[in-house]
This record gives sequence, C-alpha cells and structure tokens, in this order.
Amino acid sequence: MQIYPLHSKFKLLLYIEVVLFFHLHARLCCAFTSVLVDLTSREAITKRTVLGSSPSLSDDFLDTPFLLQSLNGGPKITGTERDIATHVELVDTSLRDLTGIGVSERMGLDLESPELYESICTNTRYVLITHGTEADPIYNFGNNAALAAFFRLWESLVAMPSAQSVVLRPIDEEMRIILMKKVTDDGFVEGASGIRVRDDGAYIKLVDAIVWNCHDKSGAKIGQAAFFDRNKCPIIDTLDQA
Repeated sequence: MQIYPLHSKFKLLLYIEVVLFFHLHARLCCAFTSVLVDLTSREAITKRTVLGSSPSLSDDFLDTPFLLQSLNGGPKITGTERDIATHVELVDTSLRDLTGIGVSERMGLDLESPELYESICTNTRYVLITHGTEADPIYNFGNNAALAAFFRLWESLVAMPSAQSVVLRPIDEEMRIILMKKVTDDGFVEGASGIRVRDDGAYIKLVDAIVWNCHDKSGAKIGQAAFFDRNKCPIIDTLDQA
C-alpha cells in the first residue's frame, strides 16, 4: 500500500472538501433558481388570468383572440349566425338610424376605414355592450372597454344574464323602469344613469349612457345595446359612494 506524506493527505482532504462545497453550492443554486422561476411563472400566469392584478389591464385585451377569429368568419354571436363584425355593424347602424349618430362617430372613428368594426371592438375608452332577445337577456358582446369596465373576460361576460350586473336599489329600479319605457316607446334613450356590478365586487357608476334597440337589415329586433364613456363613469367600492 502506498503511503502519502502527511501534508499530501491534508491537501487531498482539502481538495475533496472544496469539490464537495462547490458541488453542494451548485445544487443549492439550481434549486433556488428553479423555485424562483416557478414563482415567477406562477406570478406571470396569475397576472394574465386574474383580471385587475395587472395595472395595464386594458392592454391585455388589445389583441383579443375572439375578435381576430370572428372578424374572419370564426365563432358566431351566441345563438345567432352573425359573426362579430356583422353584429357590430348592425348595432352601429341601428343607433345611427335612431339618433342620426352611430357608434363609429361617437368614438371619433373614420367611417371609411377598412378596420372600422375592429376599431370599435378594440376601443378601450368607449364601452359598447349588447344582449340578446331572451326572456332573461344574456350579454352576447362587449368590446375591450366593456370587458375592462365590467372586469370580466369575454367567456365570462357572454355567459352572464344582463340582469345580474344591475343594482336594484329602489331609486335605481324606478329610474330603470322609466328609461326602459322610453326605449320601448322611442327605440332609444340618452343620458341614462345607473349602477352596475363588476366582477371584482366593485361598482361602475354609469353617466350619460345611451341605450337602444338593435335590429337586423330586415327590421327584426336582435336585442339591445348600451354605450358610454369610461372616462365619465367612476369605479366605486361601495354603494354609499354612488
């Protein structure tokens, strides 16, 4: 058996300890990095999927997949054969026929633009939201501004009866009855107000909203629409602030 001098054994032990130290350090760094990456990924996923956790919520809707698909003959408006572009055109035209000014003009858009209806859909300031003609009407469209205002994803919005968003305080119910009678009689009402519930539990106070009946090209009623400026409609935490 070969015998090593004492100092050689010491060097060997020191070398082994150094190797073990760096090996263990490397493993710990990898483990820490994995945890950090996992936490970062979870945070990123949460910001993408939980509305309102990102300060730039509206930006998340600027490239809305449903819109791009539907404008190219993709998914239809629920319960109809209309794609979103056709639906928005009918809603826009209905308001113009009733008041002389359509959604496009109220948004300040170029009526000759080939991307007119896409611009209505992706607008983040002016809310356009519609529901169908069911006995308990269900929302079937909301542009980017509507999704942000109501704090909902598209899939959530178009599965919700419109009545679920309405706050029914006595004063609000009285006003709603008056407004709905005017819509029935005249086809539209301007200057509407009210309180709507957001999906985060807060409320949006509607100011100077327009509500109107929408028709297809044959004159058949296809539902109702509402339009308002988000910049005029504050978000409130409690009804006491209304």
